[in-house]
Amino acid sequence: MGDVFQIINGDRGKNYPSKDKLTNKGIPFISALNIEDHTISEEKLLYMNEEQYEKLGSGKLIKGDLVLCIRGSLGKNGRYPFERGAIASSLVILRSYVEHETYYSFITKYLNTGLFSSEVMKYNNGTAQPNLGARDLAKFIIPLPPLNEQGRIVEKINEIMPFCNQLVK
Repeated sequence: MGDVFQIINGDRGKNYPSKDKLTNKGIPFISALNIEDHTISEEKLLYMNEEQYEKLGSGKLIKGDLVLCIRGSLGKNGRYPFERGAIASSLVILRSYVEHETYYSFITKYLNTGLFSSEVMKYNNGTAQPNLGARDLAKFIIPLPPLNEQGRIVEKINEIMPFCNQLVK
């Protein structure tokens, strides 16, 4: 994973925004609570002001980044839909070195497979709370076929998912 993504931790230093300083307007501050259905939900979103955002040394989101939970709900993930924002310390940003929509669609599908889950369990180093280190995340193996094959795989998954969902019901 470290070969295909820049893995960015949030700022965990003195500039990390305390919950009492977050508001209901400004720049989105994303936590695991905001990740729903592989995107970011605005429902429980908290915000930081421009000054707080500018002080952050790391963990700044840009539109299209993938957000992945590395503490608690390991592997929970979503694509960031807003122009800019920041992440809580329980998350990392996966910023791809490849800017292609098919690639992001394929990777999103991969992040929700048993193969990815098995990598998560292999590297989970938490005791009381599940935990992944960013260095361990960089070691995850990603099967990466050529881009045109990624597109065919995503199309096929999208084609059969409604039937799978019906079976589940």
